[in-house]
Amino acid sequence: MSICTLIIIFGGCILLGITSVILEKKKNLKAKENVDDFLSYVKTYCTDNTSQQTKTEAKAYILKNYETISNDIVNETIYNNPIYEFGTELSYCKPIDTTTYDRINNKIIEYYGSFKREKERLTKHFYNPFLLLYRGVEFLMNLIFGYFITKYKPEFNKGMGWKIFNIIITILGSITSILSYFKN
Repeated sequence: MSICTLIIIFGGCILLGITSVILEKKKNLKAKENVDDFLSYVKTYCTDNTSQQTKTEAKAYILKNYETISNDIVNETIYNNPIYEFGTELSYCKPIDTTTYDRINNKIIEYYGSFKREKERLTKHFYNPFLLLYRGVEFLMNLIFGYFITKYKPEFNKGMGWKIFNIIITILGSITSILSYFKN
C-alpha cells in the first residue's frame, strides 16, 4: 500500500470518529432537553396554583415519558428511583408525596453532573487522534454490521458485546495485514 492510500484510510476513519463524537454529543443534548422538559412538567404538576387543564397536560406528558426518562436517560437504580415511582403513582391515581418533587430534583441534579462529565469526556476525544481513529473504526463497523447483528440479537448494542466484536475485527484485520506483507 502506498502512503497516500494509508493517509486516506486513516483520515477517513478519523473523520468518521469526529462524526461519531458529534452525533453522540447531539444525542446527549437531546436527552438533556428531554430531562429539562420533564422536570418543568413535574414542577407544573406539583405546584398548587396551576389550573386543572395545565395539570392534566402535565400529567399526560409525565405518563408518556416517565419510563424513558427513568430507564434510558437518567438510569435510575432499583433502590433510588423517584421518577419511576412518581410515574407509577400517577398512573394508579395515588396521592403524591410532598417530598416527591425534591427527590426527583435531586436525581436530575445528579444526572446533570454526569451529563457535564460526559460532555467534557467527549470534548477531550476531539484532541486525541487515537480515540478518534478507534471511534471511526467502531462507527464504520456499526454501519456495516450493526443492522444485521441487532436484527438477530437486539441487546447486542447495549453492552460490551459491540466493543468486544470491534476488538476481534481489529485484531483479525491487523493479523491479515501483517500476513499480506510477508506474502508479497
